[in-house]
Parts: sequence; structure tokens; C-alpha cells
Amino acid sequence: MPDLKVIFEDKGLSKYEIQEIYNVIDINLDGAIDRDEYDKFYNLFLSKFISCNPNNNFELKLTEAKNCFMKESWMKRIQKSYNDNNATIKPIDQIFDIMDINKNQNINLSEYVFARKVSFVFRKCT
Repeated sequence: MPDLKVIFEDKGLSKYEIQEIYNVIDINLDGAIDRDEYDKFYNLFLSKFISCNPNNNFELKLTEAKNCFMKESWMKRIQKSYNDNNATIKPIDQIFDIMDINKNQNINLSEYVFARKVSFVFRKCT
């Protein structure tokens, strides 16, 4: 299995961001990532992020996020809710702004993973 910390450093993630991602992947908290943990992370987070990022620079611009997120069922539900309430604000713009934690007009893998974790928790609570 590849050394994920080296790969993520090469993609411009900070040591803090890498550690946060590593903590998500290491489900059993043993300090090591096994194949099963990596596969789960890949299927839940990484594959979706990569499919949204055709240039593979590990940063989603607003246009990439829009193209990707608007195809997702969760985004369609949010959009319908906004439409039903005659909202004038586009939810994708708000979601992008919330996900862009460091406000650099891009969403990196760490920001994406954090937002997806929050959405999983929110979905469980509602």
C-alpha cells in the first residue's frame, strides 16, 4: 500500500490536514492503515473527490464542485428545498463557501473529507 502521507504532502496538504485525513482512515485507531480501512476511505471519500477533480491537482474550483455536486442526490434535495421556499440564494455557492475553510476559492481533499463527515452526521441526526 502506498505511503498516503507522502502522497498527500505532494498534493499540497499541510501536516495538520494530512493527520486529520489519516484519523478518518484509521477506523480502529491502531495507528496504522490496513487495506480494508483504505478501501472504505477510498469508496466513501477519495473516489468521489477524484472524479470531481479531472486535472488531479487535489483542489476543486467552484465550477468543478458545481459540475460534480449537482449530480448528487443530497445536492438535489437541498436544491429542491431552496426552490420550494423561493430562495434567491444558490445553495451550491453557500455550500462551497462553507467547505472552503481556508477561503482560498478551492476545496482541497481535507476540506472535502471534513464536509462529507459533517454531512454524514447531519443525515444521521435528521
